[in-house]
Amino acid sequence: MGLISLLDAFSMSGFIVAAVFSLRIPEPTLGNPPRILLFLAMCLYALIGFFNLLEHTRVTAIFDPFEDYLEILFVPLLLFFLFSFRSALAHQEKDRALEALEKSEDKYRLIVENQNDLVVTLDNERRLVFASPSYCQLFGKSEADLLGRSFLPLVHEDDREIVSRSIEELYRPPYTCFHEERAMSARGWRWLAWSNRAVLDEEGRVTRIIAVGRDVTDRKEAEEAFRESQTRFRLLLDSTAEAIYGLDTEGRCTFVNPACLRLLAYDRQEDLIGRNMHDLIHHTRPDGSAYPMDECRIFSAFKRGEGSHVDDEVLWRSDGAAFPAEYWSFPVYSNGRITGAVVTFLDITERRHAEQEKENLIKKLQAALAEVHTLQGFIPICANCKKIRDDEGYWQQIEQYIQDRSAARFSHGICPECRSLLYPGFPNNNE
Repeated sequence: MGLISLLDAFSMSGFIVAAVFSLRIPEPTLGNPPRILLFLAMCLYALIGFFNLLEHTRVTAIFDPFEDYLEILFVPLLLFFLFSFRSALAHQEKDRALEALEKSEDKYRLIVENQNDLVVTLDNERRLVFASPSYCQLFGKSEADLLGRSFLPLVHEDDREIVSRSIEELYRPPYTCFHEERAMSARGWRWLAWSNRAVLDEEGRVTRIIAVGRDVTDRKEAEEAFRESQTRFRLLLDSTAEAIYGLDTEGRCTFVNPACLRLLAYDRQEDLIGRNMHDLIHHTRPDGSAYPMDECRIFSAFKRGEGSHVDDEVLWRSDGAAFPAEYWSFPVYSNGRITGAVVTFLDITERRHAEQEKENLIKKLQAALAEVHTLQGFIPICANCKKIRDDEGYWQQIEQYIQDRSAARFSHGICPECRSLLYPGFPNNNE
């Protein structure tokens, strides 16, 4: 055999091997029809190689008429195989896509059915086409009771217009919206927050609306309670006679009440909010010397975490005048750490005047009392001569005893009875 014969034999062997392996291709990789066609094509080509190999022998003349038919038949079989192979690949891709879609749907349904958030799908008529179990549970209805019906009857009548305007925004870019509404649930009125997104087709038209909601009633109630607390706090600040202001840890004012503005002679809260209060009202001592901030007893509240009460300092008004003040400073804590301080103060000018007047009155009284001597208790006096025995045991004339112990002084005279007795010849003016 020559080189050509060896090549024909090698080619024939290769197609035989290819035919065998075509039968061993897994079905998921290549379907049965394409696999059989590939096997037949490989067999035909191996048979043609066999015929070419026989051309070098005498028996080749017997198969020559069939060789041409086999070569003609090979081409359509090969084309048919390619078509079938392409169809099989397309079918497999479709099967894989469907399988992936089913898995994705299963995962999506698993997530939707096992989460607390509410998930619904609406058509363009705003009717429910899907409702998650959490949504059905919230409203105490089955999926059959909800699907195909509008959700708007469940919404509070005061919120329906807001909801309708929100959904209309989904029909224009960016095809998303957010709104909060009150809805009648199985537990009564509840606040729901909804994040909505439109689903578009290939032509950009809205086909579905997917909405994900959450029950935010607790948050709403907390916000309302916080607003009420702020209102009560503001009423308390506005009605109290004491001046009150707040500080952050840098000494900047965070809030003031009207009494504080009035005592410090400021017109607006904005004149104090955000400014350093020590630099504004506490920068100088009563004697006129500078008052450094690091020595200020107001700031010790948040520097050392302890309150302070002071009544011997002055505060300064916006017009530059000072007034004696009594203040209390207490630290403010948040999450276990100091976030600032609250300061309450009073103008004690009138108290200082009253205290001064009191001191002056006390001094006058003490001076008056110093001039008054009071005799009290038992005083031993002689029944005959009327002398008085003093504390040292000496007997003194009553005049001398009294003069020594009081501011009284005596002038001597004689009464009519004694004059008649002692001086009977002395004229009596009464006669």
